[in-house]
Amino acid sequence: MPHSRFQLYPPNLQDAGPTRQFIWLLILCITGISMASFLSVVMGVLVFGFSIPEMNSLVQDPSQPGALVLLQLSQLLSACGIFLFPPVMLVYLRGIPLRQGLFLQGKPLLHLFLGAMLLMWIQLPLINLLSTFNNLLVFPEFLQPLGNWMRAQEDQAGRLTELFLTMPSVSDLLLSLLIMALIPALGEELLFRATLQPMFTKWTGKPHLAIWITAFVFSFIHFQFFGFLPRFLIGAFLGYLFYWSGSIWYSVAAHFANNGLAVLAYYLNQQGLLPITTDNAGSGPDAGLHAAIALVLLPIGLLLFKRACKQRITH
Repeated sequence: MPHSRFQLYPPNLQDAGPTRQFIWLLILCITGISMASFLSVVMGVLVFGFSIPEMNSLVQDPSQPGALVLLQLSQLLSACGIFLFPPVMLVYLRGIPLRQGLFLQGKPLLHLFLGAMLLMWIQLPLINLLSTFNNLLVFPEFLQPLGNWMRAQEDQAGRLTELFLTMPSVSDLLLSLLIMALIPALGEELLFRATLQPMFTKWTGKPHLAIWITAFVFSFIHFQFFGFLPRFLIGAFLGYLFYWSGSIWYSVAAHFANNGLAVLAYYLNQQGLLPITTDNAGSGPDAGLHAAIALVLLPIGLLLFKRACKQRITH
């Protein structure tokens, strides 16, 4: 009996179109997060001795012995399950080399690598200003339940972030850099830029539209809606770095620069070595001026990055 072109099994995706690949990516994401959640529960019950109701309240009451360690391990498992496992498995099912399928081939050039990181830091005042405006979002009365749910999600994420950013020692700093910077930078870029963005490009036939659709999904899936706009623009920025260079390494570098600098700044602030964090960089009475300077420097930097990528490709 001939195979239907919409058949999902067996999962030989070597010649599959973007629709079939997308469906399998969703299946892999659900599988990955389910496995991560199951392992977290197993660890919580068998290793740390928590009951399931106690595990559901760990963020609100992290003072219990082992609570923070379990939350950190669960965060690592979740990141691997939803961001690393699906794109890697999808490439395996497509039957192509991992480096090729995830745009990891080629040694990144140092000046482009550092340039991507610098461009991320340049836009911090602009991102923080947009975040301030986004945080002022007010819902009409008939949408108030939605607004309350969004605020609850934001508060939950904020409490978890605050827990992970409490770093009394260098070892805590290194662990936070792993959990909040390195794994998210690599995993999210592999999922969104190296996997979803090419899919949307094939679907639409318009790479620029694909960049912005991917950025929307990237921001939405974090479920932190009072920071949606700045994250959306960061996603587009990372998408263009990938589109111009053809390599995922530069968007990974920029993503790590954003998260890693935030973690490091919090650590130095807690040690009394830095008066501010990245959340208030460029803020204060001159916030508008700082954002305007970033708005001028950023396009210039992007143009130089694009030109350098083009020269690299042509040579």
